[in-house]
Amino acid sequence: MNKQIMHISAAILSLFMLVSCAGNNTGNEQTKTEQRALEIIGEDNTDPVKALSVSSHTSSSTADKLVPLHLFRHKQKEHTVMIYMTGSNLESAHGAATRELQEIMSQEIDSSKVNVLVYTGGTRTWRVNIPSTCNTVYALGNNQIMTAARTGRSSNMGAAESLADFVNFSSEQYPAENYSLIFWDHGGGPLWGCCGDELFQNDSLTLSEMKTAMDQTIFRDRHLDFVGFDACLMGNLEVASLWQNYADHMIASEELEKGAGWDYSFLSMLGKDTDRQTL
Repeated sequence: MNKQIMHISAAILSLFMLVSCAGNNTGNEQTKTEQRALEIIGEDNTDPVKALSVSSHTSSSTADKLVPLHLFRHKQKEHTVMIYMTGSNLESAHGAATRELQEIMSQEIDSSKVNVLVYTGGTRTWRVNIPSTCNTVYALGNNQIMTAARTGRSSNMGAAESLADFVNFSSEQYPAENYSLIFWDHGGGPLWGCCGDELFQNDSLTLSEMKTAMDQTIFRDRHLDFVGFDACLMGNLEVASLWQNYADHMIASEELEKGAGWDYSFLSMLGKDTDRQTL
């Protein structure tokens, strides 16, 4: 399966449509690691979070914002990696986001030095027990998963407010010396952006919305270590021109990217003295 854009056509200058390609069905067989990851995710989300029940009188802004499930601020670590994972049809049709979560969880992440936070949303259904009726932040590492925060209902992953909310939550609740931000989903370059939310008519994060979001965070005045796009077609001058204001480095593909996405084994190297190791 490829993360492809089958058709981007302009009906008017401001209207573009991204159509996903179909992929090969990997079947129902899973490795023991994948099975264990499924079990862990399911165990973590079995009980409902009563504190996040939203009445019909709750305002939109309140319902869409992340609510931390823990009242304490974590101690500062060396790295906080933020992954903005919009499941879209890559998850609902192919289970690609679930496999990516399993890969991330299988890495030997030094949790004493590194935070890995994944913000999930933007898909009709997940292959594991992750809710599609709200957005959730998970702290991942070493085959473990902890629910860190949830919204009261689904928040549009293609909206600047959702990105700003996640980044602010991560930097406030999981402080670190170094921060990185990764976008996971379809990409459509400078015209369409990335991370189309299939719950909101495939609304995507445009470059102007990325700027609006980041200007509401601490990274208006400081830089991420890197911004990464685990998505197609985001490696171009326009994207780099924007993100030079918020990140020291950008990692992105000029071409189409396979559905399997990045190799997340680099997470195992964070917090280690790589100068003395053979990479």
